[in-house]
Amino acid sequence: MAEATNWNIDSIQCSSWKNTNDVANVEISNVAMDSISFQVVRTPDGDIVPFNTSSDFRSDDWYIWTTESGAIDSIILEIDKELNEWQANIDTATQWVQPNKWFVKRGQAVEEEVWAGLAYLFEQRASMFETKIVEALAKDMKVEPLLAKERIRKLRDKGFLGTAGKGNAAEGRITKSAMEVLIEKGLMDAQESE
Repeated sequence: MAEATNWNIDSIQCSSWKNTNDVANVEISNVAMDSISFQVVRTPDGDIVPFNTSSDFRSDDWYIWTTESGAIDSIILEIDKELNEWQANIDTATQWVQPNKWFVKRGQAVEEEVWAGLAYLFEQRASMFETKIVEALAKDMKVEPLLAKERIRKLRDKGFLGTAGKGNAAEGRITKSAMEVLIEKGLMDAQESE
């Protein structure tokens, strides 16, 4: 029998993980195709607490050995680490796209690293399956959603954000050229980009 007790994170949906009461939706599964969906909330002291669990145990033969809470407890620290790293990346990228970075002086275009930073921020938001990504990016940049949408379009035009039909799951992915700009400008090191 395969190690059905090893659980993997299938997906995490989250829009923020820095405030008390921020919530993320999590789905985990194992090799036996058992799955558990639940939510986690960030407590005032920064801990992570699961709630609203729902499970689909397909492997009845080992169900007696594993409970929802046991499965969740076995992976909760990994979920917390992933959420905290993601929020740190969002906070860093948000600094790269603040309004003072977008001012156009004497008709000159905005710096390339600002566009590359926006591509990175888009990818970070998309990695948590953000449902209202344009609104989230507008809030990050402190602009109206229409302007955020236009900037996303321009990202694709500049070749900093992948588009549909350009390889396996390229849509919404930061491109190699955008990563090179961030590395060249010292905003990210080469090991972070891998």
